[in-house]
Amino acid sequence: MAQPEQPGYSKPPSTSSQSELKQEGFEHTKSLMRQALRKQRKSILEATRLDFDAQITQHFMAHFEIKKGMRIALYSSFGTEVGTKGLDRFLRASGVDVYYPRIRKAECSLDFVFVNDPSRDLISGHLNILEPRGVAFDAALLDMVVLPGLAFDRSGGRLGQGQGCFDRALIKYKGLCVGLAYNCQLVDSVPMLEHDRKVDVVISEQGMTWTNPLDARRPGGTSSE
Repeated sequence: MAQPEQPGYSKPPSTSSQSELKQEGFEHTKSLMRQALRKQRKSILEATRLDFDAQITQHFMAHFEIKKGMRIALYSSFGTEVGTKGLDRFLRASGVDVYYPRIRKAECSLDFVFVNDPSRDLISGHLNILEPRGVAFDAALLDMVVLPGLAFDRSGGRLGQGQGCFDRALIKYKGLCVGLAYNCQLVDSVPMLEHDRKVDVVISEQGMTWTNPLDARRPGGTSSE
């Protein structure tokens, strides 16, 4: 016969309930981090942000050997994200084929599309973010993908906006992933799931860091600026 429950006593949650509670706590932590980082990034004065953008572009130019014919994907900066216009101009002047992401809403993933002229080929799309028109390109053939993020850590952890589009699009991508961020967005640890795509490099206004010290693509054999 089942024993009556004692006053003030409740049964421990089932294994499935414990998993759900753990997931809720994980998502709550990420939500709080997103709120804090959005507020912090928004607090940067516009003139300062533009100066930081230029410094980030300079660090990119100084650390990477960019060759004519390379295929590199950028992103259309939105709101207070690190701006990529200067980087776009540098890549095109270097003879690089530049691609931009377009959201696939049904799969919550991305297509990458070649963009010949950003002023002409990028139009307002999902959430009013500028997106390219044209035929999707196989992401596996890209030499590099430059990603935005709300937070990054030194092990390559990246916190996005929460939709997971870059994670799904790049889950099998073997090329170089470069995250752009302001220094205030660099944190000790980003909460990550197994399927979340880490970045190989993080660039802020203070310099560039290779997040994987064993990455054979690192120049000079050092993992920091």
